[in-house]
Amino acid sequence: MRTRALLTALLLGAAGLLPATATARTTRVATDAELTAALASALPGDTIQLSPGAYAPVTLTGRGGPGADLTLAGDAGATVSGMTITGSQRIVVSGLGLAPATTVAQIRVASSSTVTFRGLHVDGGAGGAGASMDIAATATGVVIIDSTFLHCSSPYCIRTMSPDVVIQHNTFDDLDDSDAVHGFGGGVIRANHMDHALPHGGGNHNDFIQIGAGGPWTIDGNWFGVRTGGAASIWLDPINGGLIHDAVIENNVVTGHFAGQYVGIFVGGDGTPVELLPRNITVINNTVISGLSNSLRFGRAYATLPLAERPLVVNNTGERLLDMCDRIRSGHNVFGVGQACTATDVIGNPHLDASGAPTAASTLLIDHGDPAVAPGDDFFGFARTVGAPDIGAIEFGASAPAPAPVKVRASARFTSVRVARGLHRIVVRVRASNATRVVATVLRNGRVIAKAAHSGSEHGVVKLSLTTPRRGTLVVRVRALGLGRDALRVVTRKARP
Repeated sequence: MRTRALLTALLLGAAGLLPATATARTTRVATDAELTAALASALPGDTIQLSPGAYAPVTLTGRGGPGADLTLAGDAGATVSGMTITGSQRIVVSGLGLAPATTVAQIRVASSSTVTFRGLHVDGGAGGAGASMDIAATATGVVIIDSTFLHCSSPYCIRTMSPDVVIQHNTFDDLDDSDAVHGFGGGVIRANHMDHALPHGGGNHNDFIQIGAGGPWTIDGNWFGVRTGGAASIWLDPINGGLIHDAVIENNVVTGHFAGQYVGIFVGGDGTPVELLPRNITVINNTVISGLSNSLRFGRAYATLPLAERPLVVNNTGERLLDMCDRIRSGHNVFGVGQACTATDVIGNPHLDASGAPTAASTLLIDHGDPAVAPGDDFFGFARTVGAPDIGAIEFGASAPAPAPVKVRASARFTSVRVARGLHRIVVRVRASNATRVVATVLRNGRVIAKAAHSGSEHGVVKLSLTTPRRGTLVVRVRALGLGRDALRVVTRKARP
């Protein structure tokens, strides 16, 4: 009895360790009260589906777990006016809208891990209260992907202090007095589209990406459009004494010619002391057709550092690079106006089109990049595999890799075909290789009078027996079908005397 009791206890304990997904459930809610109740009872693996409607701010505290995702998913038209996630793990927020009710709508994440926001629609309203996201330093594994940010609250759409945030494939537009991203931790800002950061009344500087501290940072494959009133589309300079380190800025396309759009990429201000300059900075393969004063600009104090400690600036192209040679490690850059800092730099027309893409006339760029530092893929994710890499973000003539060639498959082949005619029946015996199916069709005077099929056989004989009329000449078509070409044999049999 004691043994049985012990076994029962062990089984019950093991049951408690079963993955939560074994009992995962989906709960549909349509009111704030239903949403609050669903959150209170939700377990890892569950999905809470919000019906269309406007919901009050949502709070998740101590929810989720390591075993499975807890998902909040919104139908089209489902919006919340705020969200706070604390002390939680493996939370997925998908398809929801964030819109203000009377005050700023904000999503806050702190003391949580593995939190994913996918397909959000953040809209602070034209002239409205605004909306934003705030990611604390205690939040790790936060991903913001495939989302849209419009009319954010000043001064940012996303502020992140997380050490490893991923902000990818998002659209930021109609940024009224706001930047897209303020970064003070570290992470990846990749393949986002940012446009129309314009003054609205609050006097914000309107940079698209503003890094004030932290690292490592990867800023790659982003497209930047019109903005005004700020320092740069990509801006790295300490805020409140923050130290910036290990930043890679590559494959970005920076466009826009608007009054006040003075610099494309800005690293360290002229007033930044040497001890606070961003360190270990790499600026490679960017295309910057923006910057009324300079496409790339680096702080004056970099000139006091040893050459090996200055920013590495290679394979970039754009409009102008002026008075930067003593502040950078330069090579293989092509700009329309400025100074060639090394023997591999060129001042000349890169012949880019209006979107920043190279043309057939871009002979200064094509195959002239430094392969030692060029990223393997370009702005579009196409491989830089034809000759030497090009200078700039976009590889000329590159395209998505061709699909793998279809494997040539062995054709079906007859080893033997035998057709015997009796008074009322034809028997077909077939031996074939590489055949997945064998079909026999009997015709008289051009009309099909009998048909039979059999799965193919690599070794044995396939036998097909067909009922046929006694009189007349019959034509038997035997086809072996395979993964490659089919095989066809035609046999004529006259009536028996």
